[in-house]
Amino acid sequence: MATQVFSLRQGEPQKLKLEWKGRWKGDWKNLTVSLDGDVIGNLSSRRILETGQEFTLNNGSVLKFKLSRNFWNVEDLQILIDGEPVSGTNLDPNTQLKGAYSSIFVIAGFNLAFGIAAVTFKIEVFGGLTGGVITLFYASVMILLGFLVMKQKSLIALGFATAIFSIDTVLVFMDIILNISNVVKPSFNAGVFVPVATIRGALLSSLFQGFSAITELRRRHSSV
Repeated sequence: MATQVFSLRQGEPQKLKLEWKGRWKGDWKNLTVSLDGDVIGNLSSRRILETGQEFTLNNGSVLKFKLSRNFWNVEDLQILIDGEPVSGTNLDPNTQLKGAYSSIFVIAGFNLAFGIAAVTFKIEVFGGLTGGVITLFYASVMILLGFLVMKQKSLIALGFATAIFSIDTVLVFMDIILNISNVVKPSFNAGVFVPVATIRGALLSSLFQGFSAITELRRRHSSV
């Protein structure tokens, strides 16, 4: 039996447990919900989750489960406590902020690896020595921006990172499209478009989610 545990709110102990048998994510059924070791309900079918199911806790709080689709049309299970995302779930602003700066570091890591390879081995496909130096500079800038987003929740740094990566993505797509009819490697260029678009799309989605996450976390901090 597979399990996931969550804190109802940030900083609280992890006492909400979800348990399921088989391939729950995809089937979306046979889900058991427990709190402090006591079973509070069962979500036995996709239809229940699509409609939404609420459980009233002993302290009067309302725990809600609802199946939805994100921007990329991927199914996701929303878990809310009194209308706010449960800590550690995909809608939790702390989770989204972590996804944003993690994406920046992933971008930096790939470019760092490509830059080192280009400079060390003078690989022409990576731009040779000149391209390698530019790529290393790009990676260094993204690392700095990533730390500013992670440590200071900087919207400006996130904005710069998103803008830089968006421009880079457009340039990459233009290069693929312009070379897709290349008689030497047309199938290669066509074949890489979908995975490149998928990966870059996912990274951009995480970056954009970071804006609302930082805004919400600042709001919470100012209201304390």
